[in-house]
Amino acid sequence: MTGVAADLINSGGRGLGLNMAQALAEVGVRGIAIMDVQQELGDKAARELSEQTGVDVRFYRVDVRDGPGIGQTVRDIVDHYGALDVLVNAAGIAE
Repeated sequence: MTGVAADLINSGGRGLGLNMAQALAEVGVRGIAIMDVQQELGDKAARELSEQTGVDVRFYRVDVRDGPGIGQTVRDIVDHYGALDVLVNAAGIAE
């Protein structure tokens, strides 16, 4: 995936979403945008993943049920990274 500008992973602060973010960082993406509703988890995930891999990882707090909020977040991501090449939908609840 070398050359991919940015990946957007919703619910990427933990679990499957975070695992996908880690895998994408390992294969050489240039940027990862993590969206999650949980501020602390998202901040921690982005910080640690960036430190571990050197990839430009940013966290955006947004609820996937908020259509206008998602739209604005995607615009912010494109403004920062220049493009959005991959979307990973990992939102869900596991019990």
